[in-house]
Amino acid sequence: MSTLSDPTVASVLELIYGDQSKFHSLEALLLGVDLERPEYGVPMWVNADSYWGRLVSPVYGARVAAQGGNAKADRALLDLVEVTVSRFLQGESLQRKSLPAWMPELLRALLADGYRMKIDRVTGEGPDGTVRCRLKPTGELPVRLADRVTLPETELEVRGQQTALDHLRAAVKHYGRGRFPACEKRCVRPCSR
Repeated sequence: MSTLSDPTVASVLELIYGDQSKFHSLEALLLGVDLERPEYGVPMWVNADSYWGRLVSPVYGARVAAQGGNAKADRALLDLVEVTVSRFLQGESLQRKSLPAWMPELLRALLADGYRMKIDRVTGEGPDGTVRCRLKPTGELPVRLADRVTLPETELEVRGQQTALDHLRAAVKHYGRGRFPACEKRCVRPCSR
């Protein structure tokens, strides 16, 4: 079973943590998306009593459970993304050119995980307008970039093309960190011996 990746989960957690006023109660949010379960509690490196700790612990616990094949945990993570995006877009314009700055990064992360986001205005316009967000699986299974480049890496290694191999590995590293201009520079730069 494939579940949401670290970049997707981190984007949503940072969004919630960055504007805590969007949710009246963190516990109500977690209960609403079925993340407030004892089996999702995992020991973390954060203060469990802080807002960040109360948010991160059940979410990452659910992610671990989802990676282990728990379908309810996977659904709870998807619901968290849907509820969070719906709440943050409430009252916002849904025109493509006026979407919030955090949206493109989240859309890319979801697409890499094998999901596309559909956003609909349910009622009203302006600050009272409500929005519904739904995540739909794409037709393709998500494959991590590192898994996609293992064959070319092996081929370059066998042929002794160390410079090209180093450039490929650097490009993959930059891509994983979201540094796309650096990634393109590494991919396009000619290999010199």
